[in-house]
Amino acid sequence: MIAPASQSHFFPFQLLLASGLSAFRVFPIRLSNGQIHLVETDLATRGFIGWSHTRSYANLLSDNQLGANGSSWLIFQLASLRFDAGDSGDRIVVVRGANSSLWFAPDGQGGWMPAFTERDSLVHDDDTHLFTLTTAKGYRHVFYDNSSAYPLEMRGRLVSFTDPFGKTARFFYGDLARVVRVEQGDGRQLAVFDYQYHHDGPLLGLLRSVAFELNGRPVREAAYDYYDGTSSGGSVRDLAQVRIREYQAGGKGWAQISRCAYRYYKDGEPGGFEHGLKQEFSAKSCQRLATAGLDPVELDDSRAAAYADKHFAYDEERRVVWEAIEGGSKLEKIARTREVLTII
Repeated sequence: MIAPASQSHFFPFQLLLASGLSAFRVFPIRLSNGQIHLVETDLATRGFIGWSHTRSYANLLSDNQLGANGSSWLIFQLASLRFDAGDSGDRIVVVRGANSSLWFAPDGQGGWMPAFTERDSLVHDDDTHLFTLTTAKGYRHVFYDNSSAYPLEMRGRLVSFTDPFGKTARFFYGDLARVVRVEQGDGRQLAVFDYQYHHDGPLLGLLRSVAFELNGRPVREAAYDYYDGTSSGGSVRDLAQVRIREYQAGGKGWAQISRCAYRYYKDGEPGGFEHGLKQEFSAKSCQRLATAGLDPVELDDSRAAAYADKHFAYDEERRVVWEAIEGGSKLEKIARTREVLTII
């Protein structure tokens, strides 16, 4: 029923099959614009619809403080609509992830058409005040529209998700206009993803945890910790670490089975920008650090670099210009000539 948490899987969920694998380096940078392509699936189920919790880091957001999983971290499954988008201000964006969002433009007849080459469709129902996104693979997402029929904070939010076989996941929202529960079942079994948030202070609205439950029993959980701005590892609301935990039989509670961590540039720091991802530490690297009695969240940059799986640096437009991997043992520099990126 539940798949193990994966680490640094760039295409870990069937809906993330983005076109153009050749557009990315293996380690992973989009050559056309310097966007990091880093996707993590913290929880994943294979039964029913096969719901997951997949987050991706976006260094090229117009507002890099956005993200319910920390600044610049987007959640693929909890897609939403952004209206009046683009330079022309007349487009709709289905925000799903750093490299998987979909753009739609007016078709001149009151409807919407893909702005690029996708075969997905977006249809508005004037009577129900709902938008329906149907992907080329037959997945259907229903969203609230941006009319006065809904409160401002709910406009563009996800209503339901249906797979090509007609199985539907239902969404429930809390007082922060955030998804607090996703349900899917077959009449005999009920699978639930439970979302808990910070409800006050500087971390208001950020995910505290996501837990998978089957028939009312806890199974696995992803717990999230964030920087508070007092350490060198990141600014307030930056995702510091993810702890994957399993519920132990006999009611013994949660036991941690893996951990990954991140460090970021702070405002004014050379080589990056505030909330810019600096270093990533996989579960294996975190285990090595723990064995040495070290914590990547608390280390200084020089010591942390020796353990980091990836280390990024950016230009003034927040595009990646070099990347070191495997503790700095390999380095890739990206040169730009007339906006064309090459590896040197």
